[in-house]
Amino acid sequence: MSTTHLWALIQEWLDAQFFRVSQAQLADKLGVRRSTLSQWKLGQTRPTPANLRELHRVTRIDYDRLLDALVRDMGYLDEEEGEGDGNPAPNSGAEGTSATGRVKTARGRAVRPRARQEPPHAQPGSDPA
Repeated sequence: MSTTHLWALIQEWLDAQFFRVSQAQLADKLGVRRSTLSQWKLGQTRPTPANLRELHRVTRIDYDRLLDALVRDMGYLDEEEGEGDGNPAPNSGAEGTSATGRVKTARGRAVRPRARQEPPHAQPGSDPA
């Protein structure tokens, strides 16, 4: 059974507690059902932004680590791109863009840019004089 990167952080927190915290207890503290945690664990659903903030508040897991794990689980961050010193990859193209066409964020993460859309009033190929 494969679990998510987010769940690995949660499990690490659960294992580090002096007194055992069950998934049911954690779910209760987060205000979600126990089955919701199970779905996060298996990658069937993802926490909402409010759930993620509450997870940070309850567990004190660094919010950036939680967000990074969630982005990785969504497939927007490759394994090797989440690691390292945060410097741009070698052989990168234009500033802020890697050789694979991904955009580097301020934190050094690589994400796929959204497709560029023309404003609704512009005609494709027309020159806005």
